[in-house]
Amino acid sequence: MHMHMHTQAHRAHEATGETAAMRAACTVATDNSSSSSSSDWAFSKPTKPIRDINNQRNRLVSMGKKEEGGKGGEEEEGEEEEGATFTRAPSLLPLPLAGRLSSAKDARLRKKKSISVDNSRPSWFDAMSLALALVGARESWGGNLGGLATRFSTPIVTMLTMFSGSKITELPPGVHASSPSSQLRARGVSTPPAPTPEPTVTSDYGEQRRREHHEADMVIVGAGIVGCAAAVAFGNQGRSVLLLEKSLKEPDRIVGELLQPGGVAALEKLGMRDCLEDIDAIPCYGYQVSYYNEPVHIPYPDNLVSSASSKRPEGRSFHHGRFISKLRAKAAATPNVTVVETTVIDTVTSDHSGQVVGVRCQTDGKLDYYFGALTLVADGYASKFRKQYLPHQPQVRSKFWGLEMIDADLPRPNHGHVILTDAPPILIYQIGTHETRILVDIPEGLPSASIKAGGVKNHMLNVALPNLPPCTQPAFRRAVEAGKLRSMPNSFLPPATQKQAGLIMLGDAMNMRHPLTGGGMTVAFNDVVTLSTLLAPENVSSLEDTSAVLGAISTFHWQRKNGSSVINILAMALYSLFAANNEYLSMLKVGCFRYFQLGGACISEPCGMLSGLITNPWMLVYHFFSVAFYAIWCRLQDVAVWKAPYVLLVESVMVIYTAARVIGPYLVWEVRR
Repeated sequence: MHMHMHTQAHRAHEATGETAAMRAACTVATDNSSSSSSSDWAFSKPTKPIRDINNQRNRLVSMGKKEEGGKGGEEEEGEEEEGATFTRAPSLLPLPLAGRLSSAKDARLRKKKSISVDNSRPSWFDAMSLALALVGARESWGGNLGGLATRFSTPIVTMLTMFSGSKITELPPGVHASSPSSQLRARGVSTPPAPTPEPTVTSDYGEQRRREHHEADMVIVGAGIVGCAAAVAFGNQGRSVLLLEKSLKEPDRIVGELLQPGGVAALEKLGMRDCLEDIDAIPCYGYQVSYYNEPVHIPYPDNLVSSASSKRPEGRSFHHGRFISKLRAKAAATPNVTVVETTVIDTVTSDHSGQVVGVRCQTDGKLDYYFGALTLVADGYASKFRKQYLPHQPQVRSKFWGLEMIDADLPRPNHGHVILTDAPPILIYQIGTHETRILVDIPEGLPSASIKAGGVKNHMLNVALPNLPPCTQPAFRRAVEAGKLRSMPNSFLPPATQKQAGLIMLGDAMNMRHPLTGGGMTVAFNDVVTLSTLLAPENVSSLEDTSAVLGAISTFHWQRKNGSSVINILAMALYSLFAANNEYLSMLKVGCFRYFQLGGACISEPCGMLSGLITNPWMLVYHFFSVAFYAIWCRLQDVAVWKAPYVLLVESVMVIYTAARVIGPYLVWEVRR
């Protein structure tokens, strides 16, 4: 019987080729996750991205072999320090395709010289090829041999153990001793082995490809706002996705807590509106802007959003960490998506074409690699890849210093509050039943926040506190005395065209604006909607088609402006007015507040743009210069008659010039390539 099985194994070995046999014999140092269904790998000539990935894999393998040759003796698999090369690397093609792609040249080479065989391998090595061939045939021949592979793979493994006298420590691809680990479990985290494991054939080859072979259609770096939304969008399209995040613990941040109605609408388009439920989110219906405690109510305009769930435009404010946790749970539950906890160190590029083919990671101190046809980087405002792939870097204008007030009384509940004085602006909004966020803007070099004056706490108690509504002051004082002050830089980063093959950057890694208007998440979700539409299978059949993907990314740069340009420009222009540091900006700030007091279209249309519901940039230009002219009118009413000529001839020109200088650069940034 043993000789009979050996003969069968020898025939299977010849049929499947050396690639499959050698792969079955190796214990891969980087087994973990991979994605997409087996249908993703048709039996055809490998496309350029596949060749690039395999070239990179072969380079890593050859480097590992050189390292093995220098060590000598028996090598023990274990932790690999950063900078070390692989001694083994996984085949980047599924087993049937790897065998199929063995060329005629390989056959000629085998005739010229025999391939050396490791005599130390167990006697059941060739017989394992039979099990491997059966499993491979099941994937490659449309399931014709699927029943045969499933029926005989487990008995064969059992018999191999009996006749070889050795314990099998590695099972062929497609055979598992236990059920797959949780989607949210990090690669490399050990689990207690079952007492008597029974090998079973996995029914989800896509999950096996992602988790064990580290392959997917798309690798997403960062499981935040953009990363989770993109994983859900592309996973639901049938794309296989690897979502990588350095820490899956609930984050604790002071921004990303207010979602405008335009963002809620985009979230609904992605089928993710349920992520706003069960997180104690507070409905938001507009703003109240106060200038020296003189308020003006600015509600979100009606009839600008068609939503089955709400007749009235509604934003949401919430704890950032709770929202992120819901997004991650949604992504983990999406078909074709695998979430991995790992730290991404760098991108992996093809030596031949320069195309990005994946990322290099570190998981529990071990080097790791994940490969995909497209790598989406969404690693936030402190992105480690921005300098490498984008031409612009963030410009920091100020910092938001945040506190969490408990049981604070607000002048108008369910609204955001903007407090204006001669000091920098203050933003207040409720994030939970008992919690209210207050953000105090402190520009760089502000005298009242200097160390000599007593630092940030001095500014809070002596500048910010007196300007707050009286009903809010007690809760603010308690929060200041309790400490827990945290800051976040307020940055501006203009968008830029992206031409790196195999990679695209999204979110704060690619584009930022001042968070005063709370538009960041709205831009992010709109970007995901736009990109997922352009890269949908009906538009780009395969993400391995590099030219088609680059064309879609080029289109994305311009098409995304419909949902981002107005928010970007408005946020930076309003902040320049509200944080006025000269007399003409102060005139514009007063003129803006008086303009809001006119009501009607003077508040509905600006608020519609701020909320992401109106995306016409010419409307923004119209209202901004209307504010400038109205500011001149207000100035004329405040001065004596004998000063009117000076206001008309000098100050009016300077106000219009200042307005143009404020909004002009941001308009230019939006139309640049």
